[in-house]
Amino acid sequence: MPIEHSPAHGAPTARSIMVAITAGDIATGIAEVDAAHAVLQAQREELDDLALALQTIGHEQPRVQTATDRVSIGELAEMLGVRTSALRVWEAAGLLRSMRDGAHGYREYTEVQVQAARVIHLLRQGGYLFDHIRPVIAALNGAGSTEALTAAITERREALNQRSRHALHAAGLVHAYLEDLESAEA
Repeated sequence: MPIEHSPAHGAPTARSIMVAITAGDIATGIAEVDAAHAVLQAQREELDDLALALQTIGHEQPRVQTATDRVSIGELAEMLGVRTSALRVWEAAGLLRSMRDGAHGYREYTEVQVQAARVIHLLRQGGYLFDHIRPVIAALNGAGSTEALTAAITERREALNQRSRHALHAAGLVHAYLEDLESAEA
């Protein structure tokens, strides 16, 4: 069974599966197939979480900012209806970044950072934990807008669906190979 082209799980995983099976360790080979499918499922669940979080935050976009468009930690806390300590916790958790006022060293937030704080606040209200919020903020920062992130989610979902189809095909080939082995042994 050729393993050079392995669009389902990649050549190293395909090779590992086939090495185990051809060595007679069918249980390990099948377990590796299951583990590879579990990775696809975990990626799909992460993507679903991200899409749900994106729906939660809506489509509000930050305004164009100037160098003077900054709010203090107190102003931001008041805007969101949270305590300043919550903003400090979010910052310590790596979810939110602040800038420091040059004269006094006070925390200040640009409009982009205010938008991130709004997203964090909305997701926290929705019961999201920091570990689930972190990739949303990273994805928003990377995509630059919710529209770009929505497009990236759609593209990624299509790619996962294609990989899953390849994985089903590959599982069928492994099954046929095992059937051939059993027939040869009989």
